[in-house]
Amino acid sequence: MNRFKSYSWENRPKNLDADEIRSPFSVLDDYYDEWSFDYENDLEEWEYSVIAYDCFKEGALGSGEDLLYMYKAVLKISEALFVINDLIEIGHTFPMYTEEQVNLENRKSLWFPKNLNKRERMDPYKTIKTVFKNIELQRLRDYLWEFLVYGLSARPCDDMFDFEQVNLVFKQIHKLVSIAYLLINRNELDWKETKC
Repeated sequence: MNRFKSYSWENRPKNLDADEIRSPFSVLDDYYDEWSFDYENDLEEWEYSVIAYDCFKEGALGSGEDLLYMYKAVLKISEALFVINDLIEIGHTFPMYTEEQVNLENRKSLWFPKNLNKRERMDPYKTIKTVFKNIELQRLRDYLWEFLVYGLSARPCDDMFDFEQVNLVFKQIHKLVSIAYLLINRNELDWKETKC
């Protein structure tokens, strides 16, 4: 059975293999191990390189290789979260945190996603759904590709996007990546055992 048949072909995962589609949490786990807590600064530097007359380069901004890795990570994390959203659409349920649990988590954790409000931390799955209502998966992939191109060049994206649009899209990207980290840090599921 093809779970994604209700979506047009361009709004289906294209960068995940069959095992990753069956176990989307494993994708989150893979990138969590390799891409450290510094992702917030990395995303901010990527956004800066898209809108400024500067490129993502060696030195303060890292290297082009780092940007290519981030592009791939965000792309796969986004598609994995899209699969998780699809699971919710077909009736799979995930636990929702209470306000008390979120407050306790905030006090205990060294890392906490500051860009997610309390409601989004209580029910990150609803936030995933909202992000994909705002930006379809294919459009998000298109943005990521354009941002990669502009991030690697020394030209700002002002000929294609206005800066406010870039900022809004990066906020959505940042939410998705923060939700991925939140889900992994909570360790709600046994990533190796969960097959969807």
